[in-house]
Amino acid sequence: TELNSDIAGTFASQLATNTERASDMKEEELESAVELLSAVAVFSYTNLSIAKDMMHCVSNVLDVDAEVMARSTTEENTGGELLSIIKDFGENVVLENTTSIEFREANMQLQIVEPDPSDVTDGIVFEEDGDANETKTSISLPAEVFGGKEKTKHRVRFTSLQNGKLFLSKGGSEDNSGFDADNQMVISAELTGRQVSGLTQTVNYSIGIPQAGKKYKCAFWDETAGVWTTEGLQVVRYVDGNNSLECTSTHLTYFAVLLDTGFSNGVPPQHTLPLTLISYVGSVVSMLGLVATFLTYTLFRSLRKQPSGKLLVNLCASLFFLNLIFILDGTGAITGTDGGCKIAAISLHYFVLATFFWMGAEAVSIYRSLVEVFQGNRSSYYVCKCAIFAWGGALIPVGIVMAVDFNLYTRHPAADICILSQENTVVYYLLYLAPCTLVLFANMVVFVLVLRAVFACNKQVHHNSARLRRTQVGCALSITFLLGLTWLFGFFAISEATLPFQYIFCILNSMQGFFIFLFRCALYPEVVRSWRMCWKMRTLSVDRHINSSNAQKHSSHNNPDHSSSSSNSKKSNKSKQNTKVTFASSESNKTSFRWLRRSDGKDLTCINDVPCQERYRPTESYDEGRNNNALSIEYPFRSGVTEENNV
Repeated sequence: TELNSDIAGTFASQLATNTERASDMKEEELESAVELLSAVAVFSYTNLSIAKDMMHCVSNVLDVDAEVMARSTTEENTGGELLSIIKDFGENVVLENTTSIEFREANMQLQIVEPDPSDVTDGIVFEEDGDANETKTSISLPAEVFGGKEKTKHRVRFTSLQNGKLFLSKGGSEDNSGFDADNQMVISAELTGRQVSGLTQTVNYSIGIPQAGKKYKCAFWDETAGVWTTEGLQVVRYVDGNNSLECTSTHLTYFAVLLDTGFSNGVPPQHTLPLTLISYVGSVVSMLGLVATFLTYTLFRSLRKQPSGKLLVNLCASLFFLNLIFILDGTGAITGTDGGCKIAAISLHYFVLATFFWMGAEAVSIYRSLVEVFQGNRSSYYVCKCAIFAWGGALIPVGIVMAVDFNLYTRHPAADICILSQENTVVYYLLYLAPCTLVLFANMVVFVLVLRAVFACNKQVHHNSARLRRTQVGCALSITFLLGLTWLFGFFAISEATLPFQYIFCILNSMQGFFIFLFRCALYPEVVRSWRMCWKMRTLSVDRHINSSNAQKHSSHNNPDHSSSSSNSKKSNKSKQNTKVTFASSESNKTSFRWLRRSDGKDLTCINDVPCQERYRPTESYDEGRNNNALSIEYPFRSGVTEENNV
């Protein structure tokens, strides 16, 4: 049946009735109602009865649950469709024998005016009608809006909405966490058929704030980017009497206020694409570095036999899958369906937690190896315990979230990515942010302690070489990325520093895997030596050749050739002097050391390939008479020879 005015009137009346309980509507019902409303809207231009039912329906739809509206807007641009209905009505409605028309509903007020040019020489003010005790909303347009001295007739549309559910971001990465869609009023004053911007005389608007006593900032709706932004707006003053905020602007659009959290100004829309590209490119490069590191430590037994190597392999695996899920999720490769979206959100939650837990395990390992030098016997199942903690521990928060509300894993309307929703703040902060934050700050404490230990060498080494300094700096950078301390830059993205720290955060975090490869693979002496030996011997079994080479040097050192000349024998005996080393230790305290004899004659102790601490140099000794638990060792040192021994 062809749609006509009578049928449109019937549909409009039914829609007004059917949407009375819009708070219970589902996405499909909402989208069907908006589609039908768009079809009858054209008949409202000449039929005010249809127009009244249509505006009543729009007002009802503003009672829809914010999450339902957000999902529908993301998928079908429902919020944009309703705004277009209001805009088109303002431009096309026929004003017969009148210069204005007004609609007042529970959740909205719409006023369309064609003022006489002589009446707007000083501008015009629109105010929302309400009780004396209610917050007043108003907007004042200067005469420049109407062309100044030009006597041109214009039509103005003034709109006031009781909440901001039609303005939930569609895609983009703007952070609108300060926008209270359920309680934030939105107002606008626009000239039909004309874009107004770059005014020299400011537009002033006053709008109520959701929570009295809180700090807010002025904002406008960027229709192109589909986000709220504060750029170019100024706060005039707070009006305590009616709990409203006065702002100024140099253009016309939809206006509101955002809660000023003090932590972020949001990212301007023009920087969204560069930051997104940096994140994706950095993640790909990071994944390549992680694969190279994983294969290297898996191929060479000398690298993976120590707990530190095994921890690194697991960290690389977790970080690789985190980057992979992030790319697949962000590009929509696996999130086309609701099931795929939930799988991506669950996987992202799990691998974020697992990665942070492995970084925490790295911190514990480094602390025990470097700071707590004389420690008790380390459990032979240390790496297994770390695996249970990281891989298994990450399952617990994910399982709890799924048990509480499986639908919390959904698409984020602002970031257009499937992730754990912030709808349940207790679940979000307790099972997502809290574990990550605790690990980060614990790792920061370990980092400070390690730096103190590493740079303590300078106070005791008489020869402060540039090589030692480079080693110390390299160690600090390596530990920074191993412990994931670059994530802390996110806490500095506040106020005016938001944008620069967003770039720093994206670059360093997306490239974390590459930097791990750089410091723990490409620039790591043990790895370089293993690959050189592999290339030289044409085999991956380099451990046997390295051990054989060290054994030959050690045998030659302890059994010098009897046919050598007397002078050579004296030199050999001189270089074979034993050094007595005494450590204060309980009988059960054992640790693995690497003894080094520097070419300048100084004996240094290096633990797990981390730069040495001078206070544990072998040249130190303790008075056995005063310490019954002292342990003495005699060990032959040779210049340029490295050996390992257990104490």
